[in-house]
Order: sequence, then structure tokens, then C-alpha cells
Amino acid sequence: MSIERRTKLLDGLMEGQPGLRQIVTNRASLLEGNWDLTAFAHQQGFEALWDHAVTRPAGLAVLPLLMLWHQSVELTIKAAINGTTGCQPPGHHRLTDLFDFLLRVRKEHGRLEADDDAYTASVRRLVVEFQKLDERADRWRYPTDLKGKAHRGVSVDLDRLYQAHAMITGWCDWASVEAEQHHLHLSGGC
Repeated sequence: MSIERRTKLLDGLMEGQPGLRQIVTNRASLLEGNWDLTAFAHQQGFEALWDHAVTRPAGLAVLPLLMLWHQSVELTIKAAINGTTGCQPPGHHRLTDLFDFLLRVRKEHGRLEADDDAYTASVRRLVVEFQKLDERADRWRYPTDLKGKAHRGVSVDLDRLYQAHAMITGWCDWASVEAEQHHLHLSGGC
């Protein structure tokens, strides 16, 4: 179905010759400024691309999947930071620094009761391991580093990649929900 639709779109490409302004337009959206929904949208994108990649394990979808994995995890950590502090999260892409910042602000806001557990330590280890693979958040986006040195190829266990994504985003989603409940509790809401 998707291939047929793409073929029809390509066949009619020259007929309309759309301009970029006709393709992408500004409009009101629930995603505007909403860290949680933006993170969720990227989580959904990761899952859709993962579904595609598992049907073509040796395919070219692995690099975009890893890039989307990083983006999804980054946005989910930032959403948890925003949910905890009500402030704009840091503007960099270093996952370990972002996760450590989240742990720090949770402690400052009195929400660290469960952050000493083995599960949180496992989640942090996954974040650290992935950060070491892609220190500048560019390995999956570009064939070379800034100096022109080729990035090494990778072999990916897609099932474990999915599990790591679920562990990290699930923990951060839980942190966001906990922060929201804490705010509601402080304001007397349920």
C-alpha cells in the first residue's frame, strides 16, 4: 500500500510542482511548546521505524533508527526535566549530562525517594553506554566526523535496542508523571 501510494505521488510530481510553502505550513498544534507530546511523537516514530527495520535487519534503516532512538530518548529526558522544574531544559544533546541533570533537579525538588534503586542505576548505565557510542550526537546522522574521519560501522541488536529505549523512556515518563502528581498534590488537586 505504501509503495503504491509513493509511486502515485512520484508519477504526479511534475504536474503540480508544489512549493515548500504549500508542503509545510504553520498552524496551531497541540505539540506547540509541549515537551511531553513532542517526546511521545518521537517515541512513536522510533517504534514505527523499528517495526520497519526488523523486517530488513541488514537494511539501511538502522542508521536513521539509531538517530531517532537518540532524539526520542533526548526529548523524553528533556520532557521529564521540564515536567519536574517547569523550566526550559538544557539546549545540548549529551544524554548522560541530561539524565544526571534530571536526577539532580529531582533531588532538589524532593522527588528522589526511588532514584537510588537498581533500576534507575540500570537506566543510567544504558544512557552512559549509548552516549559513549555517539558522543556528539552526530554519528548516526553523518558518515564522517567534523574532521572528515569516517564513522565506524555498527551491528545492532534491534530487540535490545527496543528494550533499552523502553527502559529509558519509560523511566523518564514515570518521572514526568510523578512530578505532575507532586505538583497536583502541592496545589491540593487529585
